[in-house]
Amino acid sequence: MKPFWKVVFGGCLGTIIAFILVNLVFFSLIGSIASSFGKEEAPAVPKNAILKIDFKEPVQEQGRESFSFNPLAGNANMSKGLSLLDAVRALDAAATDPQIKFVYLKPDNLNMDIATAEEFRAALARFRESGKPVVAYCQGLSSGPYYMASVADKVILNAYGDVMISGMSSQLMYYKDLIDHLGIDIQLIRHGKYKSAGEPYIKSEMSAENREQYEKMLGTVWGVMADAVAASRDFTAEQYNQWIDDLTLTSGEVAREKGLVNELWFDDQVRDYFCTLCDVKKSKDLRYVSLKDYAAAKVKSNLRTKEKIAVIYADGEIVMDDRGNGNIGNNFAREIAKARQDSSVKAVVFRVNSPGGSAFASEQIWHEIQLLRAGKPVVISMGGMAMKTSQSLMMILSTLPP
Repeated sequence: MKPFWKVVFGGCLGTIIAFILVNLVFFSLIGSIASSFGKEEAPAVPKNAILKIDFKEPVQEQGRESFSFNPLAGNANMSKGLSLLDAVRALDAAATDPQIKFVYLKPDNLNMDIATAEEFRAALARFRESGKPVVAYCQGLSSGPYYMASVADKVILNAYGDVMISGMSSQLMYYKDLIDHLGIDIQLIRHGKYKSAGEPYIKSEMSAENREQYEKMLGTVWGVMADAVAASRDFTAEQYNQWIDDLTLTSGEVAREKGLVNELWFDDQVRDYFCTLCDVKKSKDLRYVSLKDYAAAKVKSNLRTKEKIAVIYADGEIVMDDRGNGNIGNNFAREIAKARQDSSVKAVVFRVNSPGGSAFASEQIWHEIQLLRAGKPVVISMGGMAMKTSQSLMMILSTLPP
């Protein structure tokens, strides 16, 4: 029987070894395939390229993935936007890059808050100062996209493009009549007459205090936009506002007459103009690179350097348990602690873009910021929602140096 058992045990051992080897080869192969798909090579930037910025992929505080579904086309799209920091760094790099001829700006899909738009527009202005042109081509003119386009050397409007610049407005819904009809009793506790978040549930129309603060906010934001537009074009902010108030800007011809745009061209005329700028004979010879691809190719972060400036984003609502879902809370406080304990981090930029939230969670963040600033410089950079931060977070900001 001994030879029989030797054969059995030998066969079992050989099977086990073969099984292990096959699994090792299989999983190594799967891993290499997965890594090859997961590893994205930096896009190549062609010579004499046109840096095209069309905002189809949004410029955000952070480059988060976003999902969109088009029911008419029946397709879905998962795209990752470009962070504002990388977008600005890419524009600054392009200003001195001999491979980039000029910026081709298409602002029709612009979707930014005013703080993001202001920073991005300033980066376009710096690009212009390098001596390279910015050319904006608009299918139509509205307040936000034109604010961005007006920084360009040449603003081109489609020959049949609509002009609908109307300034800024805000609309609120009030539910008290509906709530009374349903027999619901709302008991609201608030402090101060300007605390208006719950006002729509206890009033049928806007209070005088809420109207005052909205008018102040909108007036200030629009004032910044109008002044910037006027500084880039050949008219004053007062003239610009007067044209809007009088409904003067009714067509492309009027916009060109007033100096808002330089040309009224069709797409083929724009391409012919680009051919002259790039010194090519046919539009098929034009070479474009998107801002996202250019940033991927040119914007690098050296995380191994001995001395770093950390950028910490307070981007989202303040909650106790954030769990990585776009809010900030306990995990965010721990990130601040990591920056404090990291000897390679010499300073911290604290980027705030938050509507506020939990006072308790804000206190945890406040405590970590106090520990951080005791040993390292901390600089605050405010985004589009910094003016609505909670009281505790405002206390954080008030204790930091300007």
